[in-house]
Amino acid sequence: MEDASKDLGAGFAVENPVGYLKKARQNRDYFLFFALAVSYFEFYGYQILRRCYWDKVPDKFKKRKILGAHAIIREMKNQKMISETAYKNMKDINVKRNDIVHSKTDIHLKYKMDDEGRILMDNAIAYVDKLKVKYDSI
Repeated sequence: MEDASKDLGAGFAVENPVGYLKKARQNRDYFLFFALAVSYFEFYGYQILRRCYWDKVPDKFKKRKILGAHAIIREMKNQKMISETAYKNMKDINVKRNDIVHSKTDIHLKYKMDDEGRILMDNAIAYVDKLKVKYDSI
């Protein structure tokens, strides 16, 4: 199996996120898949908030020194960038990422993904694609 992480260059976040996610999924590199998916949520979500919603974003959010994925996802919901369903699904994807990244299992995590995991991956690809389209349009 080819390691998708070897192909990551400095511009991976904006060039072809869906392609990288699909490649990680195809290679069953679930660690890389979920780490990338949530990184894309953070990157695109924050950039869209800054460019389109910043005047509506509360100062409390703007002044935080560290903005994690959950805070960015929540603020996207608060600004009605994403639906309540998307918010819940993106939170679930972030929880799965945290479970994998902070687990005590093999760091490469190449194992069989269950039905719930496959649904999360489908959702992650769809949401990253939507965020990328929005990002590209601004």
